[in-house]
Amino acid sequence: MDQPSILVVEDDYQLQEMIEDALGESGFFVNAVATAEEALRLFTGNPGAHRALVTDISPGSNFND
Repeated sequence: MDQPSILVVEDDYQLQEMIEDALGESGFFVNAVATAEEALRLFTGNPGAHRALVTDISPGSNFND
């Protein structure tokens, strides 16, 4: 069975790493990126790949993404 995948968008590298570690230890495959642009690229490239999105408000986002 495939691991459930979660997309994490976090611009603070230390926090991103903590979230990625915690989710990974809970059995999730994590794609972690630092910007909204990177997240959109991953999402539009394969929209059904992730079961959940974990994010905060990222610098550079226009909130319409």
